[in-house]
Amino acid sequence: MATYEVHNHKGGLVAEFDTQAEAQAYVQSKDDPLLYVEEINPPPPPPPPPGKFEIWYGQMFEKRWFRCLNGLVVFGVGWAILVNGDKPILTIAGWGGMILGGLIAFEIALALLGLYFVFNIFEGLDNLSTPKAIVIGACIIAYVIYKKRK
Repeated sequence: MATYEVHNHKGGLVAEFDTQAEAQAYVQSKDDPLLYVEEINPPPPPPPPPGKFEIWYGQMFEKRWFRCLNGLVVFGVGWAILVNGDKPILTIAGWGGMILGGLIAFEIALALLGLYFVFNIFEGLDNLSTPKAIVIGACIIAYVIYKKRK
């Protein structure tokens, strides 16, 4: 329930009322034109306490294995939607599920990204021409000798 405060021109509190009609009657009874009524809303009620399931899920989500398992399930659902969906909204939902699953299980996502980069590095080294590979190898050997002498 809101309360109504009567303030003077400097912002000082003059009186406090439960209804706006009482506050207006008070202002009209006074001869001061600089009085005004301000509605003060009470603070919102506190949120309800979390339920048992929310507490349990929050505690379990701090554990890596539970978080990664949930992430893999969400990723798998997104993958299934993406593979089996024909409509554009299903494509967006599938990509969204896969991204959300990767964010939930970010440890697995980082490991897979690392493996992907290592694979690409070795794939790139396999495709180097022989003269370029000899130059890169010589640079690596020279750097190791330089570091050993220091």
